[in-house]
Amino acid sequence: MTGNPYVDVTFWFLLVFIVAVLWQHFDVWNWIERTFLGVEQEVPRIQAVDSPIVIKKGTIATCPNCGVEIAEVLNDLRLFDLLKASDFRGISQEIKQFDATQCKKCGAWYFHHGKLHTKDGWVP
Repeated sequence: MTGNPYVDVTFWFLLVFIVAVLWQHFDVWNWIERTFLGVEQEVPRIQAVDSPIVIKKGTIATCPNCGVEIAEVLNDLRLFDLLKASDFRGISQEIKQFDATQCKKCGAWYFHHGKLHTKDGWVP
């Protein structure tokens, strides 16, 4: 094209690279199979499975430092559940959505890195 081998190699490399990225991104081979070869792909089915309960209703959240009872769990909490303030009833302090999960007495975290501190220790 230009006569300069470095420019020509760079151009062809970039062209092949861009085509490969687009081919992968748009899943061209599956489109060709569906459109021209009539191949139907089986859609994977995901079964709804209840995740296990990790924190039972009635569990008391306690401060890891001073041991004060902070809140009671109102609902069974399952693995991967998002915790909400409505899942807790405050005992020694009010529980509000988006408030820091710290003991008001000593400042220690009672919910930290996805674990809740209870009378039995840290639970996932």
